[in-house]
Amino acid sequence: MPLVGKYFFFSTDEYYTYGKVLENLGEGFFLVHKTGCEKPYDCIYHLAQLTDGNEGRSCQFFETEVELQDYIEWVQEPSETDKKKVLKLVKNDED
Repeated sequence: MPLVGKYFFFSTDEYYTYGKVLENLGEGFFLVHKTGCEKPYDCIYHLAQLTDGNEGRSCQFFETEVELQDYIEWVQEPSETDKKKVLKLVKNDED
């Protein structure tokens, strides 16, 4: 699967970031433009960093920026469990 031009969402147990694969540098290295951070910048990832899934890491690839943005919105949306916790906390504060 060619990765150049694809958008990615990279996450660990502690954080996530995202961006676009700009160029194949050879031998499994890729130049990416990270936009899921305070100051967007270009950096180099090795394919193993993006795809091995060890140590709580995962990476999803998307064909379009719209697909990536939809995924980001889904990730950031609180789950039903989180909503119930918030309501319970508010109720506890009223007691």
